[in-house]
Amino acid sequence: MNSSNYFFQRPSKYWTVSGALRAYGEARPGASAAELCDQIMEDLEAIQQKRTMSKRVQLFLEEFKDMQNFLEAHQPGSMEEVAVSQINIAVGSVGATYHHEVTQNITGASGPSQQTKRTSEGLAESSVLMKKAKSKCFQFVPPMVPSLSINKPRLPADDQNMLRNMIEIQINDQKRASVSSATYEKYMKNMDEESANACLRAMPEANAFLARALEQDLATLPAWLWSQSLKGTEKEKMLCRTIQLALTDFYANCCRPEPLPPLNERTAFIEHVIPVIKYYNAVYKRLHIQWAEKGFQSNRFIAICLPNEGQFPKKLVDGIRIGLDDRTERLIIESSGEEDDGHTMEDTLKIIECSIQCLKMDMSNHKYARFETFKRRRVLGLQYIGDKLSLLSIGVLDEKHWSCVLERSAVVPRAWRERRNWIKVFEMLLRMDALLSEQCILSDTLLDEHTSGAIPGEQTIRHIYGDP
Repeated sequence: MNSSNYFFQRPSKYWTVSGALRAYGEARPGASAAELCDQIMEDLEAIQQKRTMSKRVQLFLEEFKDMQNFLEAHQPGSMEEVAVSQINIAVGSVGATYHHEVTQNITGASGPSQQTKRTSEGLAESSVLMKKAKSKCFQFVPPMVPSLSINKPRLPADDQNMLRNMIEIQINDQKRASVSSATYEKYMKNMDEESANACLRAMPEANAFLARALEQDLATLPAWLWSQSLKGTEKEKMLCRTIQLALTDFYANCCRPEPLPPLNERTAFIEHVIPVIKYYNAVYKRLHIQWAEKGFQSNRFIAICLPNEGQFPKKLVDGIRIGLDDRTERLIIESSGEEDDGHTMEDTLKIIECSIQCLKMDMSNHKYARFETFKRRRVLGLQYIGDKLSLLSIGVLDEKHWSCVLERSAVVPRAWRERRNWIKVFEMLLRMDALLSEQCILSDTLLDEHTSGAIPGEQTIRHIYGDP
């Protein structure tokens, strides 16, 4: 088979790095793996000129960059020395996967072969069984191989490697060597609390109210919700009122006729996510909200304060929430559409970038406050991918690093059978409210320190960073 025909003889969804390497290797048996990768990259770039295939090709190019980086580091020889061990990363809302592949020694056996995954990210080693049958290959992954959840914030390996000297990013269970133990432990603590519904359990009356509500029949849900007398502390009653509003809207969504396709990528975001945030804010009154591709002031500030760094393009986000107290941007919201694809990674990068710009503007406004105090400052991000909403927090880790950590994730229910997912949604809302409440208090502390004239110069933000 002519190696250049590999990408034309099968649908793009069936392209794999291993398949392409095998096909090109058969056509050029004496070529090194690096030479084969160069040829594949050249062919892919030519194919990418066809607009109908550009999206899939872009994903494939990212996979090959990972492969080439590995080959450059390990300098393998001919194609016969190259084999595949795959880390499956779910990217589709229905479970489609693509593969980051690394090279290992091939056993040469025609029957099932066992391959051990090698990684520099501190993951436990695991084995993958491979069975070759003529032109097909079957791979069987052990139960305990670490994997990534679909429909959650993520970044390609190249981007994380590029950012590692400036930003520590921990948004999944994979422990990267560039992430400090403090950041990783913070992430693990968040996941343990999410698993235990820690925020909800701290409000027993509200937790019980939610549990009873989810046991109701759909037809009687609204009447039941609004006939109950609310019990508990004032905070618990606030959560109960939010539950009443959100579940009443959920009742309407379950009863209405389904929208006709084709749907805009933001249809689900508008129908299922915006109401939840609106009802939360109606009860808790934390923030001003602006929707629909809004620019934000921190982006303009960065262009002014860093004039020698080139032009900073204008950034638009799907939603911005501004603090009632100091009118600074506290929450950035992005809808990435129904498919977990390249748009997901772009929006994750955008949330991190825009959050850092918000933090830099905040530094400039409080440059005589203590740097140690500012390390508690957080900008939050909400990213909606498929049916899942995730909460990120971005802040200053130390003098040289920012940090980005996943706080919570939850599937936002769209159908009655999914209603128990509301437990995780309200767990996430409570965690978000706790973080926003902390930031409101911190705003007063930073302003007091900035204006007091009592903070030793060497402890101030200005001393650490110059004149932000």
